[in-house]
Amino acid sequence: MARYIGPVCRLCRREGEKLYLKGARCLSPKCAIEKRNFPPGQHGKDGQFKRNRSTDYLLQLREKTGFAPDLESAIATLEATGLLGAGFGDAFALLTRMLIALRLVAPDSGEPAPASQSLVARRCGHADWPALIAAYDAARMFVAGEWRRVAGLG
Repeated sequence: MARYIGPVCRLCRREGEKLYLKGARCLSPKCAIEKRNFPPGQHGKDGQFKRNRSTDYLLQLREKTGFAPDLESAIATLEATGLLGAGFGDAFALLTRMLIALRLVAPDSGEPAPASQSLVARRCGHADWPALIAAYDAARMFVAGEWRRVAGLG
């Protein structure tokens, strides 16, 4: 899949909601949704009333094509604004790297073989398996605590 290098604010306007693709700009009054809350293009402003007419096919097509904003930049923006604690991005990156590496070496969701454990630990940036497990536990507890804090559960 190719990387989209065009104007990303246009994507926000097409979806009709903020996708936070520009980082801090999306939080400011300079955001394209704040200035021009209508779809881009020749018929965007005139066809504004058409946005509410969603057919089942259109909804299925939107779900199929999907739009996955860059989660790392969204987390970095939330860290910079203070909504998430410092280090959340690093913890999330470790959990993601570990998940991908474990899916490759142990697709049956079991613990990897001892020979593969050192490979996974090095791939995740740790010297050995016990160090990786300790970092994993710390990152998991940190992320869970941040989500509880953000959700107001404790």
